[in-house]
Amino acid sequence: YEDVLLALQLKNKNIPISHIDNPELKQDFESNSDYLLKVEASVENIHSFLKENILPQEIKKIRLIKAFYFLKTYYLTSVFRIFFKFQKHRIKKLLLNREVNLKYLDIYKLGLLCEKTQF
Repeated sequence: YEDVLLALQLKNKNIPISHIDNPELKQDFESNSDYLLKVEASVENIHSFLKENILPQEIKKIRLIKAFYFLKTYYLTSVFRIFFKFQKHRIKKLLLNREVNLKYLDIYKLGLLCEKTQF
């Protein structure tokens, strides 16, 4: 999420960002299991920000953080944590398949964050 944070900070300072279209595709895509490891590390980074109460204002605009605060506001993190405890293995299995529904990835990230934030 560091790249998203940087982009949001640049946007807030009215610094334009140019996106390039790179026609050369890399053939060595990472596996779903490697990607999930990176997702877990990124959620751990966000958890560290939350735990230390140093969440930058810009990062609160990220959909995962908004969803987490929604659950927290309505005291639903425990409910989601219980749901995730029973569904984590099934969701992870779905994410390791070839054709992945990104909604499951969102649920997985939110579940990991709720799982880690029992403070």
